[in-house]
Amino acid sequence: FGGGFRVKSPARVVAEMQRIRDLGYHEAVVYDDTFNLSMRRARAIAEALIAAGSPIPWNCRVGIRADRVDADLLVKMRRAGCYRASFGVESGDQAVLDDAKKGTKVEQVERAFRLAREAGMETMAFFVIALPAETAAGMRATAELATRIDPHFAKFNVFMPLPSTPDWDRMRERGLLAPDAIARINFHRIGEGWRHPTLSVGQIKRGYARAYLRFYGN
Repeated sequence: FGGGFRVKSPARVVAEMQRIRDLGYHEAVVYDDTFNLSMRRARAIAEALIAAGSPIPWNCRVGIRADRVDADLLVKMRRAGCYRASFGVESGDQAVLDDAKKGTKVEQVERAFRLAREAGMETMAFFVIALPAETAAGMRATAELATRIDPHFAKFNVFMPLPSTPDWDRMRERGLLAPDAIARINFHRIGEGWRHPTLSVGQIKRGYARAYLRFYGN
């Protein structure tokens, strides 16, 4: 998306929520990739919705950073009508998070899910299997973290390099991309058009399946 973006004011968020309610809808789904990047803005939105009577239940489908939440914000979001918060966790291996420049710590993730539950919110966790620094042990750590933080829902995705990203450039330099990678890469086929630095396709598939079985079989 580039380095810049615009945000809607709290007043406009309230007006849109009221309009959605008046049109007869029963809830709103918020797709804001940066919802709590500014804690001041996130609190202002929650407070404005509370002042307006929390017009409609809403689900914060993306955009909650685990390193930028506190009990006050989550309680206000819940009072404002937010019944579910979704966090991009990515990995349970700190070395993998650091390599991906995620900027969060595993302990912050654990704290965020605890605070969300205490605020009375449902939680959803998003994970990425087979990030470039991933190992077999790292995939197991991710599955274990998913059960430990105990979200209501968990979604595991498999990493895929995309053109014009640093990971794409790094993998191209290391000879890990097929000559026709752009045409072959597919969200639904693991390892198509690219190779992981250390893991085989079979290992990735087993780690992916194990994560789902470990979480939903818990």
